[in-house]
Amino acid sequence: MSEQLDIFQQPDLCGMVHRRGLSTERQSAAAIVPHRNAIQAAVLERFKRFGPMTAEQCERLSDFIDYAPSTVRKRISELQIAGDLVADGTTKNSRGRPMTVWRAN
Repeated sequence: MSEQLDIFQQPDLCGMVHRRGLSTERQSAAAIVPHRNAIQAAVLERFKRFGPMTAEQCERLSDFIDYAPSTVRKRISELQIAGDLVADGTTKNSRGRPMTVWRAN
C-alpha cells in the first residue's frame, strides 16, 4: 500500500510508472522528470525535421542513443496527448509487428 501512495505523492511520476511499479522504476522516472520537457522538445523537433516515423525509428536516431527506448516512447505518448504528434497510419517493423507512424501536428 505504501508503494501505491508514493506515486500519488509524486504527481510528476503519474503516467510514467505503474501503480505497483518497482522502486527502481520510480527512481528512474524521477531522474527523467527534470529533463522531460527538454526531451519532449527534442523528440518533437526530430519529427518536424525528419517527418513521419515510428517510435522505433525515432528512438534509433543518434540523438537518443543514450536513452532507454521507453524514455523516447513515453515522450511520444505525452506529445500525442498534448496534440503535438498525431497518428499518420501504421506500418510493420522488421519483426512484422504493426507500428503506429507518428507525425508532427
